[in-house]
Amino acid sequence: MPKRILFASSLFWSMILFPSLTTYAQQTQQDSTSTPFRKGRWLTGLAGSISSTTSVLGSAGGSDFTSQYSFDISNGKFVSDRWLVGVLFFANRDNSEGLVSRESETLFIGPSIAHYLSNLEYGSVFVKVAPGYAQFRERVSTVQNGSTTQNRVEGSGIGGALSLGYSYVIHDRIAFDLGVNINTFWIGAERSVDPDGLRSDETINVSDIAFFFGFNVLLDRFFF
Repeated sequence: MPKRILFASSLFWSMILFPSLTTYAQQTQQDSTSTPFRKGRWLTGLAGSISSTTSVLGSAGGSDFTSQYSFDISNGKFVSDRWLVGVLFFANRDNSEGLVSRESETLFIGPSIAHYLSNLEYGSVFVKVAPGYAQFRERVSTVQNGSTTQNRVEGSGIGGALSLGYSYVIHDRIAFDLGVNINTFWIGAERSVDPDGLRSDETINVSDIAFFFGFNVLLDRFFF
């Protein structure tokens, strides 16, 4: 009786597990042959955005000019089909001139992990997360009654970058990305006000959301 039970149990689990293992093997093989984001490949990319705005203040008799640009450089390797592990460097700069002049800059570097959701050969929706180290600098100048006051903030801290987008692949080698970046950083900074000579330490949060366009190269070997 125990042998019959053991045989029946083995047969039952074989009927359950064999189709699952077969499906998994077929899916893995299909991924490796169809997806451009396959295990062992390298991805090197550049993404960025740029914008400028001019506002004419008729009643005040002046104008404001604002410009913004950002770019990120990334490199990584697919440790499994559609799973990319690498490193990300990010830089963002804002500049405005007018009644109040403002200049700010954010630098970020850290490890990243990305997942490409589809195994289609022409592209996929992807999600990328990168925690890391950030530096922040800001200068605000105000002119009032002929005197200039400068408010400076400088410091460093930690933060994270989240990217959501779509990657379109051409000939299994070139990928174009389009999506949105969501960045947030917590900075331990020193604030100084001149010519008053005031100094203070504070913690600030720097966050931004921006659309991006990127260009990537897929390599079977990392340049050698």
